[in-house]
Amino acid sequence: AGKLDISVDAGTAYYQGAVSEMADIESGLGTVELLLDGAEEDFNYQIEVGMGSVEINGKSDSGMGVELRRDNGAAKKMNLEVGMGNAVVNFTE
Repeated sequence: AGKLDISVDAGTAYYQGAVSEMADIESGLGTVELLLDGAEEDFNYQIEVGMGSVEINGKSDSGMGVELRRDNGAAKKMNLEVGMGNAVVNFTE
């Protein structure tokens, strides 16, 4: 996908594949699972979870107001926001 847009009110959102420009994902309540082609360093990202957990390539953080930002100087961008639930992001490399 050039630009990936996912919006889920409640439940699980799952995506596996490529993103060449931008991933913009929102979930009110539930789990977002991404398996993205490439390496973590291929993306600049901002991940926010109001209450729950974030896991990136097996490293996790949980609690209230979890926020991760990474600027890898990459062309690809990812914004991921979960109100209450879990965000799981893995990369194929």
